[in-house]
Amino acid sequence: MAEGWSDYLVAIVGASAALAGLVFVGVSLNLERILRLPGLVNRGLETLLDFVVVLIVASLLLMPVEEPWVAGLLVLVSVLVLRSGTFLLQRAAWPGTAPEHRGSFRWRMAISLLVSGAFLAGALTLLAGSVDGLYAVGAAITLSLLMGVLNAWVLLVEINR
Repeated sequence: MAEGWSDYLVAIVGASAALAGLVFVGVSLNLERILRLPGLVNRGLETLLDFVVVLIVASLLLMPVEEPWVAGLLVLVSVLVLRSGTFLLQRAAWPGTAPEHRGSFRWRMAISLLVSGAFLAGALTLLAGSVDGLYAVGAAITLSLLMGVLNAWVLLVEINR
């Protein structure tokens, strides 16, 4: 089904797994500071989920599935579970967000909703039987990786300023 997409998906699986591993290492190096600052524990888990959703979706799309609707179902279930986790983490972190950080938090939430929307659009298009849904999934993957990298930067660099 994903003919022509396999090289891309293999690269994405490797990249997202490597980035998730680097976040684990980085968080462990800054763990004491992350635990002291409100909201950063949730942000650390949110960052891992940004990479893990990409890892799981790309891995599932590499399976030898013949029908686009099956791939759509796999993507849909994965995205609903993992992106719901991101939403719940952000929702829990909002009340403790300092007023001077609320603007950037709103941007982060908006981009997160955009990622979820792109994943859902791709999944629903695949469910409808069109492999064109892979383009929306590809856009969601790119946005999710970007969000993960930006969050990782905050966790690994900005907290040490």
